[in-house]
Amino acid sequence: MLLANKILFTRYFAVTLICLALPYLVLFYVINSLLAIVVTLVVITIDLLCILFEKRKDVASFILINSNCLCLLFFSCHLGKGIGAQYLCFAFVVAAFLRFGIENILYTAASLIICIGVIIVLEIKKYSLFQTLPLQENQINLIHYFTIGTTFLIIIAAIMLLFKFIQENKLTDDRINQQFKASGLTLRETEIVMLIIKGQSNKQIAEKLVLEQSTVKTHLKNIFMKINVQSRNQLVAKILDLH
Repeated sequence: MLLANKILFTRYFAVTLICLALPYLVLFYVINSLLAIVVTLVVITIDLLCILFEKRKDVASFILINSNCLCLLFFSCHLGKGIGAQYLCFAFVVAAFLRFGIENILYTAASLIICIGVIIVLEIKKYSLFQTLPLQENQINLIHYFTIGTTFLIIIAAIMLLFKFIQENKLTDDRINQQFKASGLTLRETEIVMLIIKGQSNKQIAEKLVLEQSTVKTHLKNIFMKINVQSRNQLVAKILDLH
């Protein structure tokens, strides 16, 4: 996934989660659970912070996905197993795999461990980590249907983002090739720019291309001069036409 798309994933997915969380505030108000409202507001705040720090790329996405997953520990125990909050763990597993994939296997594995771990802890503790709020059967069913709908919406949103980025990548490749030709970059400089767009650091680029880091920095200076930018962010923004 390109650097720009990693940032956009965090932004779009966070907005999606926030929008999906808002109806739950009303629902928790109806069932008179102030604690659930507070926890939901805390999660929404974390989602907003992930948007603010979206340029942290992998870290922001990791925190976004797994903070929402971990809060399911509370909701499953506080509202009871019957609401089906544990199902949402699988939605976040799918989101993590689509976001990180094989390219960032450590983040994928860590997310998988956290999501599956939440379910295992809930089953071992029999959903009794926190005091359960007494709910009527119709209230449990209502939250249950909300949860199932949310699970599908999260999976659909993650898949739609993935396809959106795949399509944009095709358009981006043409745009990048045009930019390279116009700027007169050498083959080596072109390779370095492509790795920068994928979010690689100088150290990673040096290892990938079997170069010294000082050589990578020299190439970067030449690239900045040819494309008329002052930093990596400006370079990515100009090549990808980000605003």
